[in-house]
Amino acid sequence: MSDYDQIDKFAFGNLALSDPKPIVLTFDNKEHKQLEISKYQDFSDSAIYDIAEDSSFYVYNLEVGSDYYYRPYQHDHPVVHFKTLDLAPRILKINGTSNIRDIGGYVNSDGKRVKQGLYIRGAEWNIGNNESGACEWKVTEEGQKVIRQLGIKTEIDLRMEGEEACRTKDDKFLDINPVLIPIDYNNASFYMDYRKDELRDVFNALTTTANYPVYLHCRIGTDRTGISSFLLECLLGMKKEDIYRDYLMSNFDKVSGSRKALTITRYFNYLEKNSEGDTIAEHAYNYLVELGIPKAQLDATRAMFLD
Repeated sequence: MSDYDQIDKFAFGNLALSDPKPIVLTFDNKEHKQLEISKYQDFSDSAIYDIAEDSSFYVYNLEVGSDYYYRPYQHDHPVVHFKTLDLAPRILKINGTSNIRDIGGYVNSDGKRVKQGLYIRGAEWNIGNNESGACEWKVTEEGQKVIRQLGIKTEIDLRMEGEEACRTKDDKFLDINPVLIPIDYNNASFYMDYRKDELRDVFNALTTTANYPVYLHCRIGTDRTGISSFLLECLLGMKKEDIYRDYLMSNFDKVSGSRKALTITRYFNYLEKNSEGDTIAEHAYNYLVELGIPKAQLDATRAMFLD
């Protein structure tokens, strides 16, 4: 029995359990006020953070299976090295929203690792004010800072009119490209049959490599986000058990009830019955070609994601 088969024994989609625990870095010298951290020993592309009054720093959103180096900023101090666990999924924290994870970090069926930091799935950032028409932010100022740190270039918003959806393009995120593709949230098990036009639009965006890094979401980041993520994960040749695991991780958040493995089983069955191929990656590739996605875009997306 796989570990994902056990999720519904511990998580039922009714409690907010998805926030990751931080890595805690501490210093003996209380004079240290800032921390420099990098994936590179020469501290190229480093980030600078303020250290708390107790001389601790709480680190979130590091990539899985990766080396990191840190030291007090502008102080003569030995460099400290550590490596994160090589254990996907990479669960992310953005204050004010939830159910957030990176599909990167998994090793696919061909032994290639899916790159991290390219595709992040989660819940909505904001809601629309029906009276003023303005966006009201759920994500806090600290959360907005994290979005910038993640380097998100494109927000793909799958919410429908009537869900108080609003575009993100305002003075907070002038550098993020908002793509609004409303998908009806009913009949989740049959999206690949009933929502082909919308899925074609989603994958025209997801196979445009200039759009990355991408944050894709619906309202709670589970069903419409789930089918989009499922097809992308299949295209990348991820292992079936990891695709199940990624979908069922939503049960660790408040998603209006438990999600079942049967939904993903139905998706796999539909792909294998309605598109040609010997592998799940080939089935997804051919399904998307039938939707009208150019092969060159699909090939470029696979090349970008797979090490």
